[in-house]
Amino acid sequence: MGQFSSLRKVRIIDTIFKIFVYCGAFITLIPLFLILYFILTQGINYMTPYFFVTDAPPPIGDSEFFMMNSNQRIQAIGGIRNSLVGMFCIVSVASLVAMPFGISVAVFASEHKKHKLAQLTLLCVDALQGIPSIIFGIIANLWVVLTFKSYSALAGSAALALMMLPIIIKSSYETLILIPTSLKQSALALGVPYSRVLFKVVLPSAAGGISSGSLLGISRILGETAPLLFTAFGTPFFTFDMTKPMETVAMQIYKNASSPNYNLIRNAWSASLALVMLTLILNLIIKPAIDKMKIKF
Repeated sequence: MGQFSSLRKVRIIDTIFKIFVYCGAFITLIPLFLILYFILTQGINYMTPYFFVTDAPPPIGDSEFFMMNSNQRIQAIGGIRNSLVGMFCIVSVASLVAMPFGISVAVFASEHKKHKLAQLTLLCVDALQGIPSIIFGIIANLWVVLTFKSYSALAGSAALALMMLPIIIKSSYETLILIPTSLKQSALALGVPYSRVLFKVVLPSAAGGISSGSLLGISRILGETAPLLFTAFGTPFFTFDMTKPMETVAMQIYKNASSPNYNLIRNAWSASLALVMLTLILNLIIKPAIDKMKIKF
């Protein structure tokens, strides 16, 4: 009888625990779905193909805007072409700079765990992850903007690359230390040079985790505004010149959302929805490919 009573008690505790877990997950998801719903309802009305091939609009008086027909309102809302191109250029350059450096540092730290420099590097990486993004913008402003006496997209890329580095280093390091030592020792025992072991055995084995870390870093900087206000500064004009100021979608949202003009506020909502969709699509497309690259030991 006591055995059945004990079993019943375990089942009750298990049920209560499951209820708490499900409730916690549900409560966590509520704010996310509310935010997504609000952005969707506010931004979907003016998100047309025209929105992606048109530059940011000039401000228009509210009374003039409400007297327009639907087609005229779509034109008055404008689009995000210049900021979309600017974001792609700035993020691409930042990624091309941060990824090789970040992976190299992670390889050094994982291969020389007991080295004092490796331990100091990991300590600095942990500290860098907690620094506010605006600090990276100020540093890039001092190093690049003041040196060349001009705001530029390259300065923005430098700030974002600094932000990506600790994320890439940490995630790559955590993946690399999981690779069995026997795998490397087997390759070295066959007489394979150490450099070839790194490039042909270690890095391919960790490709999935390294790619996940890089994707996480890119997702982190896509919506950054503060560092770019001190570096890329922004411009309403369409340009590919990385030595000049450039706009990004996040900066356009920030500027238009703080505007008193209704057409600019509508543009900010539609741009917010576009940025959320872009981040979601990026994760949906790349994540399955990364999962296939992962090697199970």
